[in-house]
Amino acid sequence: MRDTDVAKMLVEIEPNDGPTVMDLGKSYYRNRDYENALYYFNESEPLMPEYEWVYIWIGRSLVRLNKYDDASAYYNKAVRIDPGFIQSYIGLGDLEVSRNRNTEAAGYYRKVLEINPDHTSTIRKLDKLQ
Repeated sequence: MRDTDVAKMLVEIEPNDGPTVMDLGKSYYRNRDYENALYYFNESEPLMPEYEWVYIWIGRSLVRLNKYDDASAYYNKAVRIDPGFIQSYIGLGDLEVSRNRNTEAAGYYRKVLEINPDHTSTIRKLDKLQ
C-alpha cells in the first residue's frame, strides 16, 4: 500500500483534521501529482487558516504548475501571518529565480539572512546569484 493510499484512508476517517488533509497533499506532492496536491492543500486552508505551511505548500504546488502570480500571492499570505517565517521569503526568492528575476530573488534571500544570518542554504543561493 502506497503512502498516498494510507493518507486517503486517514482523510476519510478525519476529513476535518487539517494536518491529516495537508499530509495527503504532501503525499501527492512527493509523487509529483501537483494538481491533487494543490487540491488537498486548498482543502486544508480553511481548517488551518493561520498555519503558514499551508500557504507555503500551496505556493510550491502553484510554482510546479507554472502559476507564478498565484504562487506569489500565497507566499505573501504566509508573510502576513508571520513576517519572521523565513520559508515565505525562501519561496518568494525561489519563485523569482524561476522567473529569471535574480535581482528580486536576491532581495528575498537577503531578507532571510536578516532574520537568520546563518541560514547556509540561503547563503549559497545568494552566492549563486552574484
